[in-house]
Parts: sequence; C-alpha cells; structure tokens
Amino acid sequence: MTTNTTNILITVQFPENLFEQIRQVSPALRIITHQAQAPEDIPVDVWNKIEVLYTDRILPLPPSVPNLRWVQSHFAGIDMIAGHPLLQQRDIHVTTLSGAAASQVAEYSLMMMLALGRKMPELVLAQQKADWPRDRWDRFKPTEIRGSTVGLVGYGSIGREIARNVISLGGRIVAVKRDVKHPGDRGYMPDNLGDPKGDLFFRLARPLGSLQTHGNSRQHRWVGRVWQYRARNRPKRYHPGWADCCHQAGCQTPGGPGLYARQFG
Repeated sequence: MTTNTTNILITVQFPENLFEQIRQVSPALRIITHQAQAPEDIPVDVWNKIEVLYTDRILPLPPSVPNLRWVQSHFAGIDMIAGHPLLQQRDIHVTTLSGAAASQVAEYSLMMMLALGRKMPELVLAQQKADWPRDRWDRFKPTEIRGSTVGLVGYGSIGREIARNVISLGGRIVAVKRDVKHPGDRGYMPDNLGDPKGDLFFRLARPLGSLQTHGNSRQHRWVGRVWQYRARNRPKRYHPGWADCCHQAGCQTPGGPGLYARQFG
C-alpha cells in the first residue's frame, strides 16, 4: 500500500527534537528545513513540491508553488506580509499563531503595568544612587490596579488575557473593538485563558472611524486621532465613543445609550 507524502517546508530555525515530534505525527509527513533570507535562497525544486509552508516572512510568488495549499505564519500578526500576492490566493489556507503566546505577552504586559505603577524605574535609580529624597512618600506613591480602569486598544487574544489578569487583581476593563456586536472570541486560545465569551469588560467601544491594520504606523495615527478628538470635543474624563458604540451595537442598559458617555476611572 502506497502512502501519499505531504511535503512541509519550514524556514524558521527550531531544535531538532521539535522536528522529530512533527515527524511522529504521521509517517506521511516529510519535513524539509531550509533557513533563508529571501525566497531565492530556496531551490526551485523545493518550491515546486511543497504543500505546506511554515515561515516568518519568506514568501514566493504564486507560480513558484503550484502545489502549495497551506501557509502557517510564525507570528500572531501578519501585517507586514498581508498584502503579498501569495496570501491572496483563494485555494491557499493562511493561518497564524494568534492566541498561542497570549499568556506570555499578557504576563509581560502585567509585569510592566505593575512596575510602572509602583515607580520601579525611579526606585531602582534612587537605590543605585543611594538617594532617598525627602518627598519619597509622594514621589514613589504607587498606582494600584485594584480599583483602576485599564484601557485596551484592540480586544484580541492578548487583550483578553490581559483583561482576565487585570480583573483578578480588582481592576476593570474598557476595550476598543471594531466589531462590538460580536464580543466573543472565535479564534484559538488555550483552555481556561482569556475571555472566550466576551463578558469581562466594563465597557466595549468601537473605533471612531476605520482602523487600518496594515502597518503599525497607520494604527498609531488612528489612535492619535481618537484621543485628539476626545481632547477637543469632550471633557478630559469622557470618551466620545461610548454613546456611538451603544447606538451602533443596539445596546440596552438601565441608563439608556447615554450611559456609554458617562465618566469612568
């Protein structure tokens, strides 16, 4: 009996024991490893026969890979390659690592929130100088997560895990999400992590305009427009998106749509 072989090209360096684990999944899997800096670094005959590609950003043009059916990105976000012609092919499935590292990134974010809230950089610097200023009780006064409102621009797998951690410490979440009508998480997430049902946030708002995701610089400009609009048109502690979010999502609250324009913090 002949077994069909699936050729998998991996352009990212991994320890050999991880490759062996993949091979043990099925004898029909043939793992080809080839570290490269550009598509031209990989032989033409390899491109011709592969069916699965695991890569960071090494993508050939569609004619070079006639048998390719699946591209797995090494990263959670693929903004830098989203416009590549290969990813526009209807017969090629494209998947990412979204959700796989949410716990690690969320823990890092929580660590930074705690460190900055407790003035750790200033404390370490003062310790190195053996300098304990007279106003240290005021200067180093911490900001606790308990009782604070944490804003999340984007409510994907990482944001949801941050939300779970923040709420466990007594904080509350205000999140921005393009599709407020579907707050649940339909992507991958390890068990017992994140906010799969989308019910941990205190408020959920949509952006005040279209969010461009192709490139971090555009996203930064979008965030700037939101907060500049708030500063010009609303009192400092009001967010102009709440009432609009409630209207668009058809929210029903005891206070009516105006509840979404109330003060928070």
